[in-house]
Amino acid sequence: MESELLLLELMEAVEKETGSLFFPLLVQHLAGALGASHVVVGEFSEDHRLYHTLGCWSRNTLLSNYTESIEKTPYALCLGGQVVLHADSLRLSFPDQERLSAWRVDSCCAVPMIDHTGGAIGFLGVLNEGPMPAMGQSVSILRILAARTAAEIKRMRAERSLHVSEERNRLLLGHRVDLEDPPASRINESTRLAVDRHADQKRRCRNEGRLRQSEALGSAVLASLQSHIAVLDGQGTIMAVNEAWKEFGRLNQTSTHPRINIGINYLQVCRRAEASGCQDCGQVRIGVQRVLDGTSIFYEHEYACDSPRERRWFLMTVTPFRGKNGGAVVTHLDITRRKLAETAKHQAERRYEELVDSLEAIVWRGDAATLRTTFVSKQAETLLGYPAQQWLDHPDFWETHLHSDDRIRVLASRRQATQDRLHHVLEYRMLAADGREVWLHDSVHVVIHGSEAKELIGVMLDISERKRADRTLTQMAGQLITVQEEERSRIARELHDDFSQRLALLAIGLGRIGETAGLQHDTCEQIEDMRTLTLEIASDVHRLSHQLHPAKLEHLGLTAAVRGLCRELFERQGIRIDFLHRNVPRVIAREPALCLYRIVQEALNNMVKHSGVREGRLELLGDRGHVHLCISDSGVGFDLRTATLKGRLGLISMQERVKTLGGHILIESRPSRGTRIVVQVSASTQ
Repeated sequence: MESELLLLELMEAVEKETGSLFFPLLVQHLAGALGASHVVVGEFSEDHRLYHTLGCWSRNTLLSNYTESIEKTPYALCLGGQVVLHADSLRLSFPDQERLSAWRVDSCCAVPMIDHTGGAIGFLGVLNEGPMPAMGQSVSILRILAARTAAEIKRMRAERSLHVSEERNRLLLGHRVDLEDPPASRINESTRLAVDRHADQKRRCRNEGRLRQSEALGSAVLASLQSHIAVLDGQGTIMAVNEAWKEFGRLNQTSTHPRINIGINYLQVCRRAEASGCQDCGQVRIGVQRVLDGTSIFYEHEYACDSPRERRWFLMTVTPFRGKNGGAVVTHLDITRRKLAETAKHQAERRYEELVDSLEAIVWRGDAATLRTTFVSKQAETLLGYPAQQWLDHPDFWETHLHSDDRIRVLASRRQATQDRLHHVLEYRMLAADGREVWLHDSVHVVIHGSEAKELIGVMLDISERKRADRTLTQMAGQLITVQEEERSRIARELHDDFSQRLALLAIGLGRIGETAGLQHDTCEQIEDMRTLTLEIASDVHRLSHQLHPAKLEHLGLTAAVRGLCRELFERQGIRIDFLHRNVPRVIAREPALCLYRIVQEALNNMVKHSGVREGRLELLGDRGHVHLCISDSGVGFDLRTATLKGRLGLISMQERVKTLGGHILIESRPSRGTRIVVQVSASTQ
């Protein structure tokens, strides 16, 4: 009811003017009624390249009309008969439109003005400096006003055509005969009266000719219209119809549907059809009656009217007839092409929705600037327990339901990737409605309009099971490493406490035997060689014991233990390691210290076996509770992908050790380009 009152007030305000004064009055009253900052009425050029404003209201001021290109404007879609709605970010969508920037508008709703052929002849646009509120019934009002405005444009075009025709006929059909009055002395009064009667007769004939030409032109215009038009008197009886109405009646009349022609009461036809079970006919009868009674100024109704060969739809409009005795003009416009296009669009959208809903993933769309979700598939409720509408109603729904430990990282990564207009993949946790933590693999595509990121389209996969399996594997790997280190420690103790001691005793015994008097010189030399070999074996066992269980790491710390490894490598292999350390924490937990030590051991062994260099570099740095390790050389390098596929245990061991501690490892190597290993772990136990 409120929308009808608003429409009635608007119609009453503008009905008192016609012609060029109609449009300024329309935009002024429409802006006031809808609270809009700008209202524009535009007429398209014949080639649909330009539009010319007939009325333009801007911030309580009527602007001068202007002409500009329709390309790259919000109104371009109206050329195809579509309603345009940009709820916000209008200037971002049309960055090249200087007028929009000057007006500082952010939203727009534009409705096309349709002629009898179904084509657009112009538009009626409403613009706001802020976001567009929910239009709802306002779009219907704009449609009605657009139809009324289109009628006014067509009326003015008809007047222009009539004026041109009359002017052409005046030039072609008649030349005024100028009769000079002869001197009074030469003619008498009867002659003067005869001349006057002749001039009056010529003027009367000329006026009658003009009237006939105007009537013929009006009939020709009415007959040329493809819409089916009938004029009703005040009681609903058909007074006149155009050729399209007659032709439709001839092609579609049947025994049950006789032709509706001049002299038949349209309201009675509707009553008979209503009595036969036609539900729409009752609504049509009431709508026509209200226009005839003057209680309504416009009625519109869409309906299907199929022929034996095809499906058809029509748009019926009823407007008051401006004759002396009132009445109404009934127009039926064939909108089959539009309805078929809408049906095809709805079917495509339905198939798309069915496809999206069949996926075991959450498909979503969002605004690139605000990250607000604009669409989410039904799987959102299945996977997380929240209704899809809840995602759309709350602008920050996705952000607020991210796990607190992931929120800062994920938001920063998404905003940076969106700003850089890059496709990106994120893995993070969201909190489900029942309190569960759900791990999601989110693959996001950035839609670019012009030079700006306009929209995000993503697919979320539930990877909670995979994450749980990864966590179990990590725990198992950690346990295996712990068992391995414990076994190494046991073997090291056995070697140190048992084998080393026994080898030492053997060396002492051999020494004493060698000192026994009376032995031959050759025998003494052999005993001494055996004692020397025994001491070398004891030294190797001692070194192996320390490699298996680095006591220096426990007693002196990571820096001293790593320095010892570098020194031993130089003494045994002659490979010099440039060791740099800075700000290394004095206290490092056993697990990360042992992890870094083993990685240094493995990397130095690989350097000896594979790099072919005589020097390398090792850096050990502390930074805000973390320890950073970097080992590099300029040797022969290797193909990292091939090494990974072959499953080299040394590289796998490094990666697993770092993974169990929640750290990061980066291995870089290329043939003939050297190798670089970078590790970061926390100095404390996680």
